[in-house]
Amino acid sequence: MEIKATLLPGQNGTKQLLLVKLRIGYGETGLREQVKAAGGRWDPEKKRWELPYAEAAKLRLLERIVEE
Repeated sequence: MEIKATLLPGQNGTKQLLLVKLRIGYGETGLREQVKAAGGRWDPEKKRWELPYAEAAKLRLLERIVEE
């Protein structure tokens, strides 16, 4: 599977975050709260959650990454 992600500059231009889009169901409230606590944000246009790849890996959500 090819992962399409967005690179964002980190603080002071020293680090970059690799953002991935995640598929999380409407009824998965607990999981949504975990993603929000890990820095995730909702993209209303794409109807997907965005989260840094490293955080998605920590939460064991790599199988939920979707291509755009």
